[in-house]
Amino acid sequence: MIMTDIETFGKSPDGAIVAIGAVQFDKVNGITKEFYVNVNLESNVKANRKIDAQTVEWWLQQSKEAQQALFAEPRKDLDAALTLLSNFIVEDKAAKEHAIWANGVTFDLVILRSAYESFKMKCPWSYRDEMCLRPIRFLGSLKGLDYSDFIKTMSGTKHNALDDAKVQAQYLLEFMSK
Repeated sequence: MIMTDIETFGKSPDGAIVAIGAVQFDKVNGITKEFYVNVNLESNVKANRKIDAQTVEWWLQQSKEAQQALFAEPRKDLDAALTLLSNFIVEDKAAKEHAIWANGVTFDLVILRSAYESFKMKCPWSYRDEMCLRPIRFLGSLKGLDYSDFIKTMSGTKHNALDDAKVQAQYLLEFMSK
């Protein structure tokens, strides 16, 4: 299974992607592999990806650590970042429990799929493989596994795509263990 997370400068399907994080994980071994890439903002503009002023203003209110992570070098052009993500996802496809998870399939995965379309690249997953963490979070809260409480116990930087993907995968694994 793969948990993805992205950081963007837009909320629409064609929003500018500035970081992509993902982890491979399974019920037996936990997180087994990590993926992270910062994306060059200019390459988003060249691909007609949209920058939303409200989202940029929101980023200005986030922690210095989260802001600095977005612009850390190296940064890849968006098409190169998507190719790297595709390679990461394809490695996982042999797994019995292949699924691509996101904290919101209507956000992260929609924007990623749109980015692949921007470059006429094949999306490396099927819509049938898309899984959303949000209903799991709801069910977890009914069983005493509150996501807000869970993330307080985790390390990492909030709104860092890799750190968020790790926390989300760990929450899912905790939920599955109950």
